[in-house]
Amino acid sequence: MALIKPSSNWTRRSKSPSPALLYLFFGAIVIYCSYIAYLIGYCLGLAYQEYEDVDEKDIDDRLKWSIVPDGWEKLEYVDVRHHFKCRAYAREKKAIPTLEDWQLFRKKYKEAVDPTATFDDPVPPTMGYSFGYEGGPPPFYAAHGDRGRGLFASRDIKKGELVHDGTTSDIIFADGMAWRRYIFSLSRERACDVVEWSWTMKRGHSTILVSAMDISILLNGGDNGEFNGGRLYECRDCNVNPKSSASSKFFAVQNIAKGAELLTDYRIYDSHWYEVGL
Repeated sequence: MALIKPSSNWTRRSKSPSPALLYLFFGAIVIYCSYIAYLIGYCLGLAYQEYEDVDEKDIDDRLKWSIVPDGWEKLEYVDVRHHFKCRAYAREKKAIPTLEDWQLFRKKYKEAVDPTATFDDPVPPTMGYSFGYEGGPPPFYAAHGDRGRGLFASRDIKKGELVHDGTTSDIIFADGMAWRRYIFSLSRERACDVVEWSWTMKRGHSTILVSAMDISILLNGGDNGEFNGGRLYECRDCNVNPKSSASSKFFAVQNIAKGAELLTDYRIYDSHWYEVGL
């Protein structure tokens, strides 16, 4: 059988690429990579500039946790709770607020809500507020218990005694917007605290938005009981309650021993967030 001799053209095509082609090939790769790097740097520069342009008060002072979201002025209560992931925070073990913590709550309130507000009570917020005619602290202290942070009787308390007077310690927000401004001036943990520590109640013919900035706000709710024929039993372990849903004075509904946790039935205050703009 005769062998076929390769053509000279085929032989030339089988040779390695010329140095000029290699230079062109690698040069194109370098230019392409440089362009990609430029695009990445440009995008990062835009992102950094956008971060720098955010007003400093809209960034969490301590943790830089979150930038105030667009449309925050219209967020409802449940939206704010979701934004800060407060449900997850509620499962965490939380420390009792220190004097510095309460002072920061009050400082932020003055900055975001009411510059004329005064907090000059001689009783420090870590002990409550001036209570009764003698002006000493109320008959409770803050500590950890089975329900986490809570209030405990500092002495034996008789049934019918006034235990907590919210008319002295409560903070009232003018509307939902004032509340939002305050919430978004706080870190995520403190914002979730205030979300949990806020409620609505009737005051005359109006609904008011209420919170507090001392240990009285750590009062926990008791066991809500079970349904029976469409009706709820009375709270089984509540030992302090207001006399009506329009009152913020809490009285002992039974004798309370020193060291016992104070518990109330928060169902007495229906949360009508929409009535306060939330």
